[in-house]
Amino acid sequence: SAVGSAAAADRLFYRNLQRLQPSLQPIKELQGPVGQIVQLDKDRNVTGVERNRVVVPPVFNRYLAWGFPDFSLRAGSLESDKTVTSYEGLHTGQITCVVCPDPKTVITGGESSVLCVWQLVVSGSGREKSRQLALKEILYGHTSSITCLEASTSYGIIVSAAEDGTCFLWDLQRLTFIRQLQQHHRPVGAICINALTGDIVTCAGSTLSWWSINGELLAQESMPEDDNHAISCCVMSELCVWDSQNVIVTGSMDGVVRFWSMAFHDHHYRIPSDIANEKLQLARVLS
Repeated sequence: SAVGSAAAADRLFYRNLQRLQPSLQPIKELQGPVGQIVQLDKDRNVTGVERNRVVVPPVFNRYLAWGFPDFSLRAGSLESDKTVTSYEGLHTGQITCVVCPDPKTVITGGESSVLCVWQLVVSGSGREKSRQLALKEILYGHTSSITCLEASTSYGIIVSAAEDGTCFLWDLQRLTFIRQLQQHHRPVGAICINALTGDIVTCAGSTLSWWSINGELLAQESMPEDDNHAISCCVMSELCVWDSQNVIVTGSMDGVVRFWSMAFHDHHYRIPSDIANEKLQLARVLS
């Protein structure tokens, strides 16, 4: 019912920032910097993996890892943390980022500036079962090392960014170029795509940019340009598309989690500084 939906919305975390508290115990302890956090089920159970790793949906019991001296991509079990399969020779040079939009698709980017789209092919059964990567397409366009990758099955797009500040949108089904976003002044270190609206957030240094799926820059906000304020990760709330209090959540190198909201003002979207500053103070309590 509408009343039930409104009551549920009132309990959302971004409507109760003053009540947010860190957990008494860590939900998981990793051996290095956290690279990805995923929600496992509707009960809000989450897990995380180290940097240079991604978990494979929808079961999230396997991972892909990269950044090894032999330039390989390795698949392993999340439970045992052991490598099951190693794929070599996928790129010229080092793989720099990987995304798995679905259990059968793997997209890799590397120092060679190209994106490779792979299909996971499973053959055999039981102990004889093997998983191989078959190349579907190579996407050319960037001219420097790929720094960030994200994909959305809801809107059928891939978003890639490179060391030179370029950011491209690609068609996930046709594997073709769609458009380029406005040039960033620094390399993009984090990207997220809203599964409900298709909006895209890019983070380059300490600058946060919000784009429509059509490439229109909706809002942009910058913090002081120093390494401590560089944004390393971002995510958007997307439970209720109609909620005017939806937020972007960013994490920075200074260890602070910040909440950003968007307002409509003079026919242009902007991230209001008064709201951003208020939520920044609240976020500092959580850092």
